[in-house]
Amino acid sequence: MHRFLSAILLLAPFWAAAQPDTRGREFWLGFMQNASGTQQISVRIAAEQATTGTVEVPLAGWSTAFSVPANGVVSVAVPNIYEVTGSESVLDRGVHITSVEPVTVTAVNYQNQTTDATQVLPITALGTSYRVDALEGTATAYQNGTYIFRSEFMVVATEDGTEVTITPTATTTAGHAPGVPFTVSLNAGQTYQVQALSGLTDLSGTTVVGTAQSGPCRPFAVFGGSMCAVVSCAACDHVNEQMEPVNTWGNAFHTVRLGNLSAWGYRILANENNTLVTIDGGSPVLLQAGQLHTVLNTTQPACCTYMPRLSVMIFTNAYNTIHNTTAIHGSIQNGIE
Repeated sequence: MHRFLSAILLLAPFWAAAQPDTRGREFWLGFMQNASGTQQISVRIAAEQATTGTVEVPLAGWSTAFSVPANGVVSVAVPNIYEVTGSESVLDRGVHITSVEPVTVTAVNYQNQTTDATQVLPITALGTSYRVDALEGTATAYQNGTYIFRSEFMVVATEDGTEVTITPTATTTAGHAPGVPFTVSLNAGQTYQVQALSGLTDLSGTTVVGTAQSGPCRPFAVFGGSMCAVVSCAACDHVNEQMEPVNTWGNAFHTVRLGNLSAWGYRILANENNTLVTIDGGSPVLLQAGQLHTVLNTTQPACCTYMPRLSVMIFTNAYNTIHNTTAIHGSIQNGIE
């Protein structure tokens, strides 16, 4: 591995019907496993108005207060023991943030060789139906063969009595088969992380849907990515991005140049069968539900339209300067990454 620097970028919508606000007074999140383990997890909280609030892991009994000046930002360290590790266990590691005035939140998972950050959505922007956008891990076992870095995603419950049905697209570490649904029950503040069995499989396309019993009034958060992903490069980097509910996905977007990079990549994830994607007026690409269309080493911004809605991820594939993978997921309709 090489030393990495990850970034969160903005991907603007071409058109949009509704744009949920990334500002809020209440947030739920979790930290997925970063490679062989984090060195520091934290949240960065920004506010237009001076405000106070609390960051807590309520089911573990940990909490700390914060204060943000007007037009300021504060970083709050979360104890590393609350990183979610392993696969398919219900853990009491959900992080809860509340504030008096609206704030925005970025979650940072730092390791000296692999770091990523994600914009965190307030509970008002969450939903009950998601399709995961993740990335592969690695085939090689690092740390003297102890770890194979895997594709992963995580669910964080915001209400007691939450029940979700997960239909994975790859065999999971605990042996759940692709295409076979299974159900998990969670209470507020509990997390459930799923990792692929093989480092070379990708959990992208997996659906996470609240059951009828759970209903529409128990929204939950979903995060997707990889312990350490490789994208057209010899090195790997942790990828962690919050997913957006499928009802907020967009149907048109512009890709953008990432900083001063000469090349970058993007991929498009379909939620429904018979989805047609057109890139810069070219021949339509047909995708079925859960399928991906990937473009690597592109050098020009692109305009893409599609029916019905999709999710899009932009990533870099350089290292030594900007370093390996920087992922952007989510609704291009909302443009809120």
